[in-house]
Amino acid sequence: YERNFKTFMDELLIFNIWALAFLFMVVVGASIWAAKKTFKPINQIIETSQTFNAQNLNKRINIKAKNEDEIGQLRDTLNGLFERIEDYVIELSNFSDQVSHQLMNPLTAISTEIEYMLKRERSSEEYKEALIKLSTQADSMISIVKTLLVIAKSGKIKSEPRTIVNLSRLIKSDLYNNFKEHRLQLEIEENLYVKGEQEKFLMLLQNLLHNSVKYSPYGGDIKLTARKTESNIILQVEDYGIGIEDDEKELIFKKFYRSEKAEKLGIKGFGLGLSLVKSLVEEASGVIEILNNKPTGTIFKVTLPSINLSD
Repeated sequence: YERNFKTFMDELLIFNIWALAFLFMVVVGASIWAAKKTFKPINQIIETSQTFNAQNLNKRINIKAKNEDEIGQLRDTLNGLFERIEDYVIELSNFSDQVSHQLMNPLTAISTEIEYMLKRERSSEEYKEALIKLSTQADSMISIVKTLLVIAKSGKIKSEPRTIVNLSRLIKSDLYNNFKEHRLQLEIEENLYVKGEQEKFLMLLQNLLHNSVKYSPYGGDIKLTARKTESNIILQVEDYGIGIEDDEKELIFKKFYRSEKAEKLGIKGFGLGLSLVKSLVEEASGVIEILNNKPTGTIFKVTLPSINLSD
């Protein structure tokens, strides 16, 4: 009996050992399988991220996961990042092409004029005319580069401006003197103050007025109003020109954008003025809107935070 019991216990021990070993292998195998299944989407994300480059900007992470899950949130976050990078690279590429094209025009004109003048001796009057043409083209290049520099700098982090500008005085003196030959009507409240650089506010208003002059009939009326509300200053430039289509009201702020109307009418320009205006308005913590004028024309409305000197 004792021998049978001992044999039974030995067999039971051996069975338990084999059962424990088998159970251990099952647990290990299940753990490895579960780990692979768990990390599979992460590995897919890593593989896709490693293949994302300048030649493969449209690559996206395609894994099935709920938006509220951690994996789903990681997928959507990275896809959003990839989309922003793709948009930025495309915009940068287009920007470089447009800059090259815009600068090539005056450079070609300058080169052609110089080549023409060097073919033979010219009279002093011809040399004078050539220098005037060269100066005009050089001014065009300077204007393009200056505008691009302001636009590029406006996107960078800047310290809080400490200078206070008397906008009323700026408009009535410096700005108005530059537009004496145009039918410019002013309705400007006194003592309008804003924070920022005087040169940039002058550039902002000049570009808005030049834009209105360019797209208005010769000798057409242009109106500039400036008034203060409770905490803001409202600037409005009104014209009675060709107007802006609703589907173009956001596009015209893009660099180098030219409307179909302007192209058909042969109105010259670089498509940088309004892009510069928007950059300067946003730098001053303001907002710009485009409204339809009645019966025809456009109203540019700029809202800027005002400064109360009594504070």
